[in-house]
Amino acid sequence: MAGGPNAEFVVCYQCGSKAERTYEGRETDKYQCGEGHEFGLDWSRGELPNEPQWPPPPELLEHIKANKNQ
Repeated sequence: MAGGPNAEFVVCYQCGSKAERTYEGRETDKYQCGEGHEFGLDWSRGELPNEPQWPPPPELLEHIKANKNQ
């Protein structure tokens, strides 16, 4: 139970779209977004999220989209 129930969906930091957990490990979860990006998140270095990770704050989405092609 790496990220727990509040980490079922997260933001994809490559494109800003919604990513769904495809594998839940002990410390690391794996995700895939609708654009096909796959990535892992290591939740072992801090507290588990205490609120849903999707949707992200608007400022974060703006930052990701502004830096998408860099």
